[in-house]
Amino acid sequence: MDFSRRGDLVSKPREDELDADALVQLGLTRDAAYSDLYTHALQHHQIEVRIAAVRALGWLRQPSIAGLLLPMLSDTDETVRRWAASSLALCGHTEIAPQIRDYMTDETVPTVKASLARTLGWLGDKGSIEHLKRCVVHDSCGQVRGACLQALIRLSDGLDVAFLLAACQDSDAAVRIQALRGLAQGPSKTTEATLQDCAFDLDPEVRVFAIKALVSTGASGAQKHCLLALKDSNPGVRCAGLIGLRDGDFPLDESSFEHCLQDSHPEVRQQAALTKSVLEISRVEKNQR
Repeated sequence: MDFSRRGDLVSKPREDELDADALVQLGLTRDAAYSDLYTHALQHHQIEVRIAAVRALGWLRQPSIAGLLLPMLSDTDETVRRWAASSLALCGHTEIAPQIRDYMTDETVPTVKASLARTLGWLGDKGSIEHLKRCVVHDSCGQVRGACLQALIRLSDGLDVAFLLAACQDSDAAVRIQALRGLAQGPSKTTEATLQDCAFDLDPEVRVFAIKALVSTGASGAQKHCLLALKDSNPGVRCAGLIGLRDGDFPLDESSFEHCLQDSHPEVRQQAALTKSVLEISRVEKNQR
């Protein structure tokens, strides 16, 4: 549907000609003048229109909108509920956190439940910490456990190391990745053995985050694992190894990564070339001292 433009504003469509594209165009203006139209669209019979209305309301980023979005967490369509949770993360406030926890408890669709967990993290509600911890331990879905741990990392100044180490043993890679993100936020001698074990995880994305955590925490075995990563079968892990060698400011020897300059994957070659450039710059600076 096309709309005439007057200045920088998009003209308001009639309620009887509402469609999803129209609402998206209006939503992108972030103009609160259209909020009544969005509110009407929340009751529209078409799922796509309700989704567009929920998203547009979130883009307004106004705390007063939360009251309109909360009932949409009971919508019959799971995609509407998921977008409502995401929009509440943009415009919500800590006062609605107890209601979101209630919706999360009743929710049966993992993607929606995970979105609600992340919303609690974005709202910064410290009162949700124990609820999220219980979900990390007891929820049957790895996607939900991972989202809850992600929210906990956002909410907590520093999660208990033992809690994160236990999460590193989770059966789901999404949880192990979030646990590694948490461990990477602070050096601890008690975590290095677990980080090194995770560097050999069967899931390549877990290996990537393990390497990042080893480097960021200054672990003694970080350089060794970066070098081992250069021989990994997964290009993402090889890239992580090259990035780790640079970020860790380790003594570099071109012979240790020159084979990556001929790698079959273009991104690995690009990272290897960048690493070589960093090495050459370092040599020049050293000679100028």
